[in-house]
Amino acid sequence: MASTIKEFTDNKSSAYGAMYTAAQQAFAQAVDDLGAAQTAYDTLVGEYAGLERDIASTRSAMAEALMPADIELLAGNLRDLMVQQRNKYGELFASEAGRAAVQQRRDLAEQSVTLLSESLNAIAQEQEEADARADHHAQWKQSVTDGDLTTLAAQAEALLDEVGLGGGGGSGADADDKVSIAAAKARVEGDLPADLLTRARERGAQLSASVTVAEETLFEALEDELAAHLAATEGAAALSEQRWQAFERAEALFRDVVLLSDSRYQQAVSLLQGVENSAAPTVPSRVVSLSLR
Repeated sequence: MASTIKEFTDNKSSAYGAMYTAAQQAFAQAVDDLGAAQTAYDTLVGEYAGLERDIASTRSAMAEALMPADIELLAGNLRDLMVQQRNKYGELFASEAGRAAVQQRRDLAEQSVTLLSESLNAIAQEQEEADARADHHAQWKQSVTDGDLTTLAAQAEALLDEVGLGGGGGSGADADDKVSIAAAKARVEGDLPADLLTRARERGAQLSASVTVAEETLFEALEDELAAHLAATEGAAALSEQRWQAFERAEALFRDVVLLSDSRYQQAVSLLQGVENSAAPTVPSRVVSLSLR
């Protein structure tokens, strides 16, 4: 789980980093486009002002002209200038609208860069937390597995081999654990009927398996129900946090299992060593044993 969260935050950082780079490029392009649009607009403004000056000059010349031919020529020039002015005004209006659109695109790109920068800062903090969690889990795992757990399984398997219940894969129990085990096995097999002993072993195995399945099924059902509820109400962030809390609970549970397993192993060794010195079964106890078949 810790490695999964770290991988998720790393992938998230890469994705947002790519989006941030794209946003920066879009912003730079928008700035260039806005500069070009402003230059074009300024050029049109200058040209429009020049046409206004030409129109004013032509009107002044018409007022001073005396010859009809000169007046007619100036009137034609004035008409052409006014047509150009009208067309230039249309270009100027379109240029102003285009400049406003580019300005808006530039502002949006700047906002995207700002938001993505803030997101990257938040993700960097998430990465630090994920790294810390991964380190914590690695240290926890090492502290647990480097202890009794590494030898407990081999010792338990060896103990089962000694009493005839194992698969023969044990590497040998401790010398103290082997004390009286053979004698205890002989007492158990000699005092209890074979079919009753077999049935007891089978019932124990079935009960252990059923309890394990029930625990796993219940835990998975609760986790799925909670995950579905959080995903529907609070989103992925809350779901991720909830799963991390579940993971921490699993760590604590596993730690308890390690301690409990060692305790049960020592208890089993103690019980086996006490069988040899136990009193012989009485008639009532044999009757009770037979009634359990």
